[in-house]
Amino acid sequence: MRNKNIKLLAACLLAVAIIFTTVKGTLAYFSDYENAAGKKPVHLYIETRIDEPVDTNDNKHVTIANTGETPLIVRVRAFYKGDFVKYTDEEGKWTQLGDWWYYTEVLQAGESTSELFIEIIKENAPEFNFDIVVIEESERVVYKDGKITPKAADWLYKDYKEAE
Repeated sequence: MRNKNIKLLAACLLAVAIIFTTVKGTLAYFSDYENAAGKKPVHLYIETRIDEPVDTNDNKHVTIANTGETPLIVRVRAFYKGDFVKYTDEEGKWTQLGDWWYYTEVLQAGESTSELFIEIIKENAPEFNFDIVVIEESERVVYKDGKITPKAADWLYKDYKEAE
C-alpha cells in the first residue's frame, strides 16, 4: 500500500511539474507590462464652417473654413431652381465632377478654401426668387498606397494634393 501511495504522489508531482512548465510562459505574458511617458493627442472630430455671403445680384461667394484640428478634403454642391447658374473659380483650385465641386487641395486646420463664385444668369431666367442652397461635405485625409483617398465611394475626385 505504501508503494502505491509513493507512485501516486510521484504521478501528482510529475503532473504539477508539467503544468508549471507549460503555464510559465503564460504567467510571464500576464505579468509583463510596459510604461509609457508623455502623450500625443488624437483629433478625430471634423469641424468646418461654410461662408456663403450673397451680393446685391443674389450671387454667392462660397468658401469653406476648416475650424477643426484635422486636415480635410472638401466638396460642395449647389441646389437651385432651373439651370441658370454659372460657377467661377479664379484660382483654379476647384474641379467639377458630376454635381459636385471638389477642392483639389488638402484643407489644413485653420485654413479656408479659395472662393467658388456661384452666379445667377438672370437674362434667360424666368421671374422668380432665386435661393441657392449650398451643401458642403468633408472627410479627414486618409492615405492609401501613398495617395490621398476619400473613404466614401461616391467621391469622384481622386487627385488631391497637399497645399503649396
